[in-house]
Amino acid sequence: MNEESLRETSRRETALLRESARGGMLRRLGGAAQLNREDSTRDKGEDAWLMTYLDLITLLLVLFVLLLAYSDRGSDAFAQITHAMGEATRQGDQLIQPIPMAPAPGQPIPQQLEQPGEPAPGSDRERRSDAVLEGMQQDLLSQFAEAGMGAGIEVMLRQDQLDIQLSEQILFASGEARLRPEASRALSPIANVLRLQPYDLTVEGHTDNIPIATEQFPSNWELSASRASYVVRFLIQQGINAERLRAVGYADTRPIGDNLSAEGRAKNRRVTLIIHQQQQQDPP
Repeated sequence: MNEESLRETSRRETALLRESARGGMLRRLGGAAQLNREDSTRDKGEDAWLMTYLDLITLLLVLFVLLLAYSDRGSDAFAQITHAMGEATRQGDQLIQPIPMAPAPGQPIPQQLEQPGEPAPGSDRERRSDAVLEGMQQDLLSQFAEAGMGAGIEVMLRQDQLDIQLSEQILFASGEARLRPEASRALSPIANVLRLQPYDLTVEGHTDNIPIATEQFPSNWELSASRASYVVRFLIQQGINAERLRAVGYADTRPIGDNLSAEGRAKNRRVTLIIHQQQQQDPP
């Protein structure tokens, strides 16, 4: 082997050693990079719970702050917040209106709901009716006073009606149903106010519990009903429409006094005239 062949062989061996050394270095570097990636992934997985823990602690801190603020109800800040929330709620109630739903076939149409602050349906009419009845009461009291009929007469304003109570001695003789001549002094003022207002009138006849047994009145039922009828007949003669009048006899079933005493029985022998709203007629 000559000298040139030896040099060629030495160069090849040197190149192989270099390639081998380079390959080993690359493998070592690749392994180190893989280890670094694994360590980084492992670190991220181990730290993930810490973020969740910090979020939970933050939420708990906010909750405790809110509880502390609401527990101090006497502070000005809480009062301002409560007032602002109340104003916002009221404004929202005014802006949001319910949408009426169409009724199902065959179902009645519901009435409109009352709005806050609006008067209930019919309340204005009831107030006007009460004012009219009060005016009628004052008018009757004035006319009774002018006629000198104060004793034995009571005029009482009740809900939606005016009660006029007349004692027996003003209108009738004992055990009789025909009106006394002076009964017109008590009944004419009632006819006067009825002409001016479109109200109906119910006349109630009442007696005490002392039985009566005559040919004309077999019992107190006939006597009380007959007395109410005579009063109605007088009012019709005064021009009051008969359709507005009604006569009822109650005998001794509705006493206002004690029937064990003469004074109580005298209170029970009476005629009560009730002025009230017109009754709706039943269809034929």
